Amino acid sequence: EIGDSVYEDALRELSGRYVRYWEGGAAFREERSVLEAVRETAVLLLACELNGECLLDETGAEEGANGIPDLLDGIRSEVQWLLEMQDAQTGAVCGDPARGQEEEGESGGQSPDPVSSAAFAMTLARFSYLYQDYDTQFATECLKAADRAWVYVEQSGSAQADGWRFAAAAELYRASGRESFHDYVAGYLSEKDYQGRMDETMCWGCAAYLSTRQPVELSLCEEITRALMARADEAARAAQGSPFLARECGPDGDCGKLLEDGMYLSLVNHMVSSREYELVVENCLHYLLGRNRLSVSYPGEGEEDLKTAENETLKPPGRGSWGRAEDGSMIFLLSETLCWQREHGE
Repeated sequence: EIGDSVYEDALRELSGRYVRYWEGGAAFREERSVLEAVRETAVLLLACELNGECLLDETGAEEGANGIPDLLDGIRSEVQWLLEMQDAQTGAVCGDPARGQEEEGESGGQSPDPVSSAAFAMTLARFSYLYQDYDTQFATECLKAADRAWVYVEQSGSAQADGWRFAAAAELYRASGRESFHDYVAGYLSEKDYQGRMDETMCWGCAAYLSTRQPVELSLCEEITRALMARADEAARAAQGSPFLARECGPDGDCGKLLEDGMYLSLVNHMVSSREYELVVENCLHYLLGRNRLSVSYPGEGEEDLKTAENETLKPPGRGSWGRAEDGSMIFLLSETLCWQREHGE
């Protein structure tokens, strides 16, 4: 069994990558879309919320050891960048800032995007909820920005933003307690066949609804729990059918389904505390760290991997599409397993 120190070392390396990305400022953000930034940030916020006590608060982040996980310190700088992507008047968010600047020559020419705006609303509301204990003023600013983005999305009437709107409404309800957000969430869960279409976006919205301290409909919570448990059971069955006891990454190096398995198993494990589920998550980590057909560590093993991961032609065989979003999911799984081991004395 992989020891606690190996998980800690991997978590320190991956967390350090994010700190270096964030410290890179505008240079590293030049080629990113808002949606890419939101996906990365959302899963890191989930790690901070569920496993904050197992994340690092050391040096590396500009603020250093300050009682706030380094990742949350760094996420604040990412959120500040996201705030710059919003039109303060309309609440709209541009989907691809880099492309907008190339085509129009200035930020004012960027096209607003309802999907990116809804994703922005979800992430800013979640950040506001988590950050209110550290900086109430900044958290309130983020919540207001999320609300402006929500108004823009509602007025746009875009059906493409459907799943993100649900997740945004769930986060905004948790953060603000406004009844209209609950009405949207309850209507979505009552009318949509979301169980068969559950993806990471809907999963984040469901997790927010289950964890809120605001009043909820018990029947909807029970339905969500059944849907999440069904996905966790599916992930466990897929792992049992593999010689590595984990769903294998694709031949092109795409590990998205495996990382998604880990997310569902971890979320459900917070409800039922199952050693069986935790073992599957650990086997996912074993696989990703090298116990696979190629004997390669998908997230890499140090500074050289950080450099080559940005260059498709230099990536080790099998690493394929691994990038910052996958690093974020890996951080979540590592923090989940570390917390489990410490809680249960393993």
